[in-house]
Amino acid sequence: MKELRSKLYLDSSRTEFASDIFNTVQLLVADKLKGSTSHRRLLLGQKGVGKTALLNAIQEVIALHFSDQIICVFKSYDPCAGPIERITDTISARLGYAFNATGSYDRMKELEQELTKQGKYLVVIADDFQNCFRKQPENVRSNIADFYLFGEARGGRIHCIICGNSNILRQLCFGKLPEHRKPEFPAYEGYDFNSTKFPAVRIYPFLQPDDFKQVIYTILCDEKALFAPELYRRWYLTSGGYARILHMVLPSSDDTNVDPYTISSNPWDNQTISLSETSFYYQYSMLCPLI
Repeated sequence: MKELRSKLYLDSSRTEFASDIFNTVQLLVADKLKGSTSHRRLLLGQKGVGKTALLNAIQEVIALHFSDQIICVFKSYDPCAGPIERITDTISARLGYAFNATGSYDRMKELEQELTKQGKYLVVIADDFQNCFRKQPENVRSNIADFYLFGEARGGRIHCIICGNSNILRQLCFGKLPEHRKPEFPAYEGYDFNSTKFPAVRIYPFLQPDDFKQVIYTILCDEKALFAPELYRRWYLTSGGYARILHMVLPSSDDTNVDPYTISSNPWDNQTISLSETSFYYQYSMLCPLI
């Protein structure tokens, strides 16, 4: 956890999630997860809350400590990107193994056999997974089926984390998408990933005052930085506690070398945040679950 804390600030919910993942990874490499299907995770959170940053940092720590044992595959599903590569094709390239089968079920059996043969373990992280369901090609449906079967694998060699938007991902992964939203997600076929096999964990914006200040210090890479209370209030109102918006509104590191106790010496004091601007960011934070 020390390496992870050096990369980003962790509140209680992020600390609990990261600890859970690292404990699972340790059990994985100790061959103590054979026969189990309950150690996958579904990470939920509103857009801009910091899910991707957390998963990237976790991936880096896993690579630092388990590079000889674990193949870690991180897939981000950008809605503006081109065709989606099937996850088992990506894994095939990393393993240096060509699958004989094309069907997801047979490929999963081959994958577990090959991981055992090579003495390797696999951690798959899928970010913005809801965007997979927006594509139509058959390869996308096979990709979703592959992820579904990660939850069925019992060989104790595979750990999977699926991440995405709070409101819609649960419905997509647990077969509960409302009828009126199905046209938005043409690849949706009603797979139920099972909330027992993929228990959901949610992270939230940084709304507690102490957490909010610590995030600011982490972003600015300065744990000793002090600002006038008015500035903290402005940043809080502007960002709504969302890490992504904080990165946009905080001053650069070059702007922090000022008298920290007076507002007038800070460049930000000359920028008045109007009611309309505050309203914009507040509305943005409220709309995040819908994006």
